[in-house]
Amino acid sequence: MSLSDYRGKVILVNAWATWCPPCVAEMPSLNRLQNLKGGESFDVVTISLDNKKEEITEFFEKNGIDALPTWHDETYQINGKLQLPGLPTTVLYDRSGQEVARLLGEAEWDSPEALALIDYLITNE
Repeated sequence: MSLSDYRGKVILVNAWATWCPPCVAEMPSLNRLQNLKGGESFDVVTISLDNKKEEITEFFEKNGIDALPTWHDETYQINGKLQLPGLPTTVLYDRSGQEVARLLGEAEWDSPEALALIDYLITNE
């Protein structure tokens, strides 16, 4: 998987892990966001830093996470590429692949404010 695969879309990239309580807490709202807005213009991309991909699959199945990808970075290279200060870290990219926002920590991604931000990025590019 490469972020260039999503060129032309607004994407929200979330680096997370099943052992990270704030990551676990925000995962349902990321799933709802993907269900609400995901498609031709926008996608949520989750990248796990767990030890094994099976941990992600089990977590998603147990928690009803059905709209998000189970990307897994077993090399931990994403830490350096995205300069992650910790988990969860979320980065928003515009259609051209430029970073437009970054948030360290948990958020409610299907809140009215978050949805308004996503709508703004989708419609104003």
